[in-house]
Amino acid sequence: MRRLCLSICFVAAIFAAPSAANAQRAWALNGAEIYAGPGNDYPLVARLAPGVRVTVQGCLSDYTWCDVVFGGNRGWVYAGELGYSYQSRRVPIVDYGPRIGLPIISFSLGNYWDHYYRGRPWYGERDRWEHRAYNRDDHRHYENNSRNEHRNDWRNDDNRRSERNDRRGNYSLQNDGRAAFTAIAKQLGISEGSVRNRVGQLIDSKVLRIMGVADPMALGYDAYAMVGLKVASGHDPQKAAHYFRDRDEVTYVIFVAGRYDLLIEVICETHDQLALFLREHCYSRDDLASVEPMVGLAMYKNMLKWGQP
Repeated sequence: MRRLCLSICFVAAIFAAPSAANAQRAWALNGAEIYAGPGNDYPLVARLAPGVRVTVQGCLSDYTWCDVVFGGNRGWVYAGELGYSYQSRRVPIVDYGPRIGLPIISFSLGNYWDHYYRGRPWYGERDRWEHRAYNRDDHRHYENNSRNEHRNDWRNDDNRRSERNDRRGNYSLQNDGRAAFTAIAKQLGISEGSVRNRVGQLIDSKVLRIMGVADPMALGYDAYAMVGLKVASGHDPQKAAHYFRDRDEVTYVIFVAGRYDLLIEVICETHDQLALFLREHCYSRDDLASVEPMVGLAMYKNMLKWGQP
């Protein structure tokens, strides 16, 4: 009898081992929310502080949402908010899921909620949420069929969604560089941690700069001019552009097609200083065939805003 018990326990341990092995440790990159299903329109289960460890049970086939365990909670977290140690680097699961080899799982609201959410306030509305999940699964089934026909579509969709969020977040920061991440996250329908992480990435990659924009004339810089420059034959417009880029008085340099080769914006405190700049840095240069200053008389708009609908 003892030998039979040991054999049964040994077999049970063998079959239980894959479940334990499949669980992976990850952490919240910049804070995250746990939801009662794979989407931020499901009820909120808990919030994770930055750096908090979780156990990943598995992810959807497109690695956008993962099922995690945290303390006494179980739920779904957007994979872009989860970090994983991969080749001595901390990487977001949403981008590295296939390479990491996390288990692929599906979501069945009825079974999942019955196991983990009995007694939760939203469990009483289980039927309504299950109907929503059914409609969501129909849509996801259509998307999965499309992915089988076009294997890269899911990544393209994620990139387009990320680009849309980048642009909308940029619009908010263009309107108010001090906009709170919580307000931007609410507008985009994502977590504050995702916004903070993405803004940091854009700043580090020099795609985004956050600065104050002042009216130079209101600050006493009375001499403002756009200068059209025609580069002399045989000379490189790029070299001329680099020269003006390094001048303190120049705030804007662009290589253009048409009448001019370069347009530069020059701002000085006085018209005497502007005249001196033109003599020393424009009229005296052999690589410029013509110089045409267009002195500003009044400023009507000076905003670093573009692309807004």
